[in-house]
Amino acid sequence: MSSINVWQERSKMLNIEKRMDGQELIVELEGRLDTLTAPQLEKAVSEDIEKAESILFDFGKLEYISSAGLRVINAVDIEMSEKKGMALKDVHGSVMDVLELTGLSNELKII
Repeated sequence: MSSINVWQERSKMLNIEKRMDGQELIVELEGRLDTLTAPQLEKAVSEDIEKAESILFDFGKLEYISSAGLRVINAVDIEMSEKKGMALKDVHGSVMDVLELTGLSNELKII
């Protein structure tokens, strides 16, 4: 996988790493995606969303997601629907529980 534009932001609650692989934006999240950290993710994705044809969120290390985090993910999904789309990878535990409870597990592409 070729990495272009490696970007990282660390906070006490959420670590965001992103890179471009061709025209796919890969965003790895670690920690908590909630009211305090959702704006960080929104800003990080907005910097590259125009040049990305698809987005892959790696939730392998994401421990928690709140409604604020779901709003950001849903907004990205809507915006990427005009391109090749968005997918979530390695969703498990309480994060998957939240997606199932909200019905988003049926709406979002989860691989």
